[in-house]
Amino acid sequence: MTRIHYGEWQTGAAAGVTAGWLMSANATVNDPSEVIPSGSMPVLQEVMGQQGLRTRW
Repeated sequence: MTRIHYGEWQTGAAAGVTAGWLMSANATVNDPSEVIPSGSMPVLQEVMGQQGLRTRW
């Protein structure tokens, strides 16, 4: 049996949510490298929160 740390699961889930958001019509950017420079991180964090992911530890 493999034991996965919560943080590892959270990282994978965040990557999936980010990829899905980038492909959605609601995304404010098209390239992951543009998320922070464009100021879109709060929008992405809101989407993560809607999916039940934590953005604060």
